[in-house]
Amino acid sequence: METTGTPGATPGPRDIFSTPQSPAPSPSPSATVMVATATPGTNTKSTGGSPAPTTPPPPTTEGAQVRKAATSGGTARFSYTKGYVDLLELQPGAGYTWEAYRLANDYVAVRFTSYYHVSTIYAYWSTNKMPCIVVYEETY
Repeated sequence: METTGTPGATPGPRDIFSTPQSPAPSPSPSATVMVATATPGTNTKSTGGSPAPTTPPPPTTEGAQVRKAATSGGTARFSYTKGYVDLLELQPGAGYTWEAYRLANDYVAVRFTSYYHVSTIYAYWSTNKMPCIVVYEETY
């Protein structure tokens, strides 16, 4: 599932990745925390404001392993439960937009993008059943 934040969109309680974004950094950035839920299924596309095809139950952190990844472009928190990875929340940095993708039930990618920089986070279960996070930082 691909999702993208849309300027001016108001996220609903289950609108998994849509959130208002500023196109440019503000002089005094204020912290905005987005709460998100990744939907199990195949890699389908959904852009800001479009509801997910189905409404899954919200992820729970009960019995889950929670991991946080910090990048130059923002932070994201993930929940790992039996064969699933869920995006719990994300917080883009000032001047960054974001995209989130569900590549498989056990694999989620988040990308924070600014004009000259891209931060990408991959959260997944490894083949030996360990929760993994890999971060790539790219400057252009």
